[in-house]
Amino acid sequence: DAVTYTTVLTCCSSHEEFPFGVQLHALIMKFGLDVEVYVGNELITMYSRWGRLMEARRVSDGMQAELVSWNAMLSGYTQEGIYELGESLAFIEMVRGGMKLDHVSFTSAVSACGDERNLELGRQIHGLSIRKGYRTHVSVCNVLISAYSKCECMQNSMEVFEELDYREITSWNASLSGYAQNDLSQAALRMFSSVVLESEPNDYTFGSVLNAIACGRKGMVDMDCHLFNSMIREYIEPSAEPFSCMVDMWGRAAQLKEAEEELVGQIPGVPGFSVLQSLLEACRLYGNVEMGESVAGALMEKEPMESGSYVLVSNLYTEKGEWEKVAKLRKGMQQKGVKKEIGFSWVDVGDIDDSLSLHGFLSGDKFHPQSEQIHKVAEFL
Repeated sequence: DAVTYTTVLTCCSSHEEFPFGVQLHALIMKFGLDVEVYVGNELITMYSRWGRLMEARRVSDGMQAELVSWNAMLSGYTQEGIYELGESLAFIEMVRGGMKLDHVSFTSAVSACGDERNLELGRQIHGLSIRKGYRTHVSVCNVLISAYSKCECMQNSMEVFEELDYREITSWNASLSGYAQNDLSQAALRMFSSVVLESEPNDYTFGSVLNAIACGRKGMVDMDCHLFNSMIREYIEPSAEPFSCMVDMWGRAAQLKEAEEELVGQIPGVPGFSVLQSLLEACRLYGNVEMGESVAGALMEKEPMESGSYVLVSNLYTEKGEWEKVAKLRKGMQQKGVKKEIGFSWVDVGDIDDSLSLHGFLSGDKFHPQSEQIHKVAEFL
């Protein structure tokens, strides 16, 4: 039934089972279940996450799309980094169609504007959210704070923060993260003092403020250490995020040995993935091949199918000119079946029959409906 198909489609969206999902879609159409809203929403999500924007839109056009269906498309665009034209047109059509927008619609659209640094559109959506009654909605305000910060408009970001009736720790964290992104360490420290008085800081709070003051100057390194020790003594047992920030900060200050011995060695249990990856990035930055190989070995043992670690150590070898090691590493990736994250792009090919014509494609794609024609053109070129 529809529930069964919806559950299976969720798996196809989350894992590398896209070909099976396409086959399942054909079966769904055969039994006439593609008009079911929840089935259609999962199909939209699956196609959006795999970069199949035209297919996602066809599903939407073939059903009685409700708000949740449009939100599924917006979320799919946002999660895959498919911003600007795709996100904008979908949101604009929702507005023009008289759709009753909710907080999910606004958070997805504003988040995309922030990631795309589209300040003008972000401000327009902000104004619309106010007119629709979401001026002080926590989720909407949090993404607005983040979006304005990414666009380097901290004044607008703080105006949104100040308008909140009640400031949850997530709102404080969004603002602190904005200060960190814009290298405003003193402002971050002042806000952190307010957090301690008015709220209850968590590990993300400390991670944000540590990031804000994490620069290579000796005084700032000492300040980070003071905050880190204060966190351990007075507040919470640190999780991976603050440890990762500290390792990153010490690594950028060229204190690799100290980072490995005094920080990684302090972590209760086994060091987390993000901590080790920060240390590996520092090794790459300063060309420490010996330590880099040791850290990479621990990362690959922890997450053998995670391509990011292989890419970092490959870059380390490349910058040192150790091409034999690069070739050996890539061969090892092939033998283990480790694949880099799939490259994705899309292009607007103009209006066709008054509908959207966003053409998406993946690196090494063998399932594109026009795959044969694409390869012929590529060979010709």
